[in-house]
Amino acid sequence: MRYRADIQGESYAQLHDLGQLMQLYEENYRLVRELIPDFGAIDSCEVSLLEDAMPLYLTLRERAPFTLTFTLRHEFSDLADAAPDILIRAYSDAQMAESLGRFEGHLPKTGHVVHGRPAELEARWERNLFLYKWLSYCLSCGHRFGVPSRPAARKRRQRRLDLA
Repeated sequence: MRYRADIQGESYAQLHDLGQLMQLYEENYRLVRELIPDFGAIDSCEVSLLEDAMPLYLTLRERAPFTLTFTLRHEFSDLADAAPDILIRAYSDAQMAESLGRFEGHLPKTGHVVHGRPAELEARWERNLFLYKWLSYCLSCGHRFGVPSRPAARKRRQRRLDLA
């Protein structure tokens, strides 16, 4: 994708328009599908455990015919309120994924006009750029959900969490 290289070196001072935001949603969807290849295989709560990485928790919030809404989070035992915790909605028909919510301690706070453009566009850009970078990091660690373990450089385990 033409825009992918631009995302990685993105500066918050650059202009963003709706078309660029949609391209970022498409890239996020591609990463979400790499993390979760089979949406149907996801239960209510799962964790991806790796030998040399922090556990990644996935909690299913809503499943509809063309959307999947879930949270992803890391948990730090000594810094419980400092862990990324993002609400994500993936649209399988449009092949887009976006961050709907954010953990205020780690993602930029907005609510103002930036360079004469609507603050909502900038807020969505910042949230979804963070999501893009975090998903890329999680995938580089080897995290995956809903797929059987396969031999890799890192040993990967998966388990389903019982919330009862």
